[in-house]
Amino acid sequence: MTGKSARPHLQESNVMFERFSTAATQVVSVAQREADVAGAETVNMIHLLRGLLAADGCGRRILETVGVDRELLDARSPSGGTGGNNDVHAGFSAPAKDVLKQSWRKATSGAGLAVGTDHITQAFMDNEVGRRSFSSLSIDIGALARALSHAEPTGGDRELPRRDESDSRQPASKVDRELRYH
Repeated sequence: MTGKSARPHLQESNVMFERFSTAATQVVSVAQREADVAGAETVNMIHLLRGLLAADGCGRRILETVGVDRELLDARSPSGGTGGNNDVHAGFSAPAKDVLKQSWRKATSGAGLAVGTDHITQAFMDNEVGRRSFSSLSIDIGALARALSHAEPTGGDRELPRRDESDSRQPASKVDRELRYH
């Protein structure tokens, strides 16, 4: 793809990503690059899976436990496929956006404030299109659920990226409104 991508990248996107840990931020950044390289109109479920495999977090370890690796994704999935529908919202397919929103809700409903790769993996499994993506890759959902239940997040899964001191943090209620209504 030539020129600047029309897709807003992580640093340009809405407040949703302020609570994404270092590792979860890496997932989204890699997914966006994968979509750009593939010439895809949106970041889709396969791009998110590729991001999970690239990030240094427990999401990658969970996927590797059940045999998911880059070779499997390359062999069984089209590089520019949608993994769902092509509804565009801020550069993400509707199912991919749903996974990111649900991961945020999972993280903030508990004691933690940071979205980790474990939250993204769990949200992926809870999403109908995500489950279909796993099934299309011949991944045992039961084995994946067991691996997830025994996963221990890494430091990068809970550490928020450093921000410039001048950056203001949005209160959780504002972030929640952004996710629910945009």
